[in-house]
Amino acid sequence: MNEVLLIGNGFNRLGEDNSWNKLLIELTAGLDGIILENKSFPLLFEQILMTKQAKTKGDIKAIENEMLDKVIKFSKKIKSSDILKEFTSLSNTILTTNYDYLIEQNISSENFENISISKEAMYSLYRVNQANKKKIWHIHGELNWKKSICLGYERYGANIQKVRNFILQGVTLNEKKENELKIDSLKRRLESNNFESRSWVDYFFMSDISIVGLGLDYHEMDLWWLLDYRVREKSKGIKRITNEIKYYCTDIEHQDDRMRVLKSLGVNTIPIQIEKQADGKLNYYKFYEDVLLDIQKRRKPIISS
Repeated sequence: MNEVLLIGNGFNRLGEDNSWNKLLIELTAGLDGIILENKSFPLLFEQILMTKQAKTKGDIKAIENEMLDKVIKFSKKIKSSDILKEFTSLSNTILTTNYDYLIEQNISSENFENISISKEAMYSLYRVNQANKKKIWHIHGELNWKKSICLGYERYGANIQKVRNFILQGVTLNEKKENELKIDSLKRRLESNNFESRSWVDYFFMSDISIVGLGLDYHEMDLWWLLDYRVREKSKGIKRITNEIKYYCTDIEHQDDRMRVLKSLGVNTIPIQIEKQADGKLNYYKFYEDVLLDIQKRRKPIISS
């Protein structure tokens, strides 16, 4: 079974200049009454968007486009951590919620190519990049496709609808064209032993996944929906779903109720001890080094997908 890696923005936060809070301050400049703390970003994004619209009486799409430009500008400045390169060697298939191309750049110094089976401008079910024969799926959008970047609640909700249709009904891509492609529902493909991955969604049912550096906040509704649907199908006795999903967290995070929720959804949570530095701050770099060692210890031989 193919070993897949799901990478979040935890690696990006290793750099001092990569703080997401700087972007939030820029997005809320000139706006009163917006509290940044204790609020999921998609909801905060909607609040900023509507507050700006009410203040300027401008077009929502134009304001949203302006905010996207700032997110893209910020993302392009993010500097990579050398530990990320070590993680990219673990699998031939990498999923990421990040918009930037640091993963591709760490895999190969040459330009990556898009090998998608269908053109998408707004959603990201089938868009996949290839660098040095490795596949990289940006599941929440990417910089080169501005409209694909997933930020607000409206987009997360639309993502769930797209994912649900892909799983339950199947889809026809490139309809009425020479390269028309019909993809059966996930259940039908599993029943017929068809384990060919057509979307990043398939990996949640067909491949072992190690999740690293991803906060998995509750606002990431599409991912939570996938985990819930997967465990529901397994509870019905669908034996074809035999993959394991592992979630790496610090020993401190492992005390969170979120970990109990993940366990109830069939996810194997793996706590790794995190140490304090001399300045009292948590040493996340050392944490990722220890996660890397644990994955290498547990890993199976790489199988191309």
